[in-house]
Amino acid sequence: DRMEVIRLDGYTEDEKLAIARHHLLPRQLERTGLQAEEVEVSDDALRAVSADYTREAGVRSLERELGRLLRKVATKLASGETEAPVVVDSGDVRTWLGRPRFFVEAAERTSVPGVATGLAVTGTGGDVLYIEA
Repeated sequence: DRMEVIRLDGYTEDEKLAIARHHLLPRQLERTGLQAEEVEVSDDALRAVSADYTREAGVRSLERELGRLLRKVATKLASGETEAPVVVDSGDVRTWLGRPRFFVEAAERTSVPGVATGLAVTGTGGDVLYIEA
């Protein structure tokens, strides 16, 4: 009876971007042995990793994916396939991390007969569901 549970909402996309830029990226650079001057990750790339490869209220998966991305960059630098500084932009994320895991379904899908739109509350905020008859 002395502990009180405090429920917190998940991070917004802008908060995740700031956390990734100021905390997760420097930590993963250190873990992979890279210097900040060797890799430049754009804000668009961080947003792409967050939106296409993670779906969570927190940032744990985002840190894992950034680590995966930077390990691949470190491998390319160590093998001499590319030279520093490596610039990672939103278009490069798919090259380094592969096919996106999560997709945003097109709103045009509701124009198909027999498909209705529903809304759901999730840990990441919410989602649009397409319900087929």
